[in-house]
Amino acid sequence: MTADTRFVHRLIFQPAQLLASGQVVAAEMLPDWPLQPHRGLEGQLAGGRGHGRAGQAALAAMQAACIAAQHWPAGMSLWLNLPAGFASDLGFPAKIAAMLALSGLPSARISLELPERLGNDIDSDRLIALSGLRDLGVGLVLDGFGSRSASLAALRRLPLTGMKLDRGLVRGLPEEREDAALVRAAIDTALALGLQVIADGIETERQRCFLAAIGCQIGQGMLFSHPLTDVGGFSRAPLPSCVVPIQGHITRRDRQFPATVHYS
Repeated sequence: MTADTRFVHRLIFQPAQLLASGQVVAAEMLPDWPLQPHRGLEGQLAGGRGHGRAGQAALAAMQAACIAAQHWPAGMSLWLNLPAGFASDLGFPAKIAAMLALSGLPSARISLELPERLGNDIDSDRLIALSGLRDLGVGLVLDGFGSRSASLAALRRLPLTGMKLDRGLVRGLPEEREDAALVRAAIDTALALGLQVIADGIETERQRCFLAAIGCQIGQGMLFSHPLTDVGGFSRAPLPSCVVPIQGHITRRDRQFPATVHYS
């Protein structure tokens, strides 16, 4: 499989960093599309099941991103959004394998972000297809956790390696007590399932410190960086220690954090 690169206009990337240290560990591809750019990757493919011109455009963008990621530091991963239409294509694991072979990017350095609603829509054949991707070493991250009611079902059904908290849940942290309670529960559940936890849309130091204190490992957002055309040389100075006022106690495994959490 060779993607048609005529469809690729420009690629931009959103860095993702360890919340504790600021180390850049991944970048998410955010393609700037020549075809209906306001709809984005998922919007163009929602009804197309990965076929046709839009499907070729998506594959071309993914392949171009894999080639770009070859020039990043060895420990840095590439995150790609997988539209629901592609997840319905039983041949998609083979396309991903061919794409990786052509680009030379190791499978362990790529993660696919799955739409949250996939947990309700997927059947056993598609589950097997996704498991095939994970068997290749590709990471599978549930995107937008908390934006729909399918979240818990998706965590149970899908062969995931990670979970990304929806920016709508992150926005009110740590002041919104209901959001904070939901986020704590989501992180506890993900960690119990052995999943990596990522938070999207982090804009303030208070959000970063709160999330780090309750077990979230990785974050994205304007606090760290705007989207970039080249993240290979992007770096972040060590982040400051955190002091975050939190009402009550936060339990994580067998530890308790007091009302004022110091995190360094």
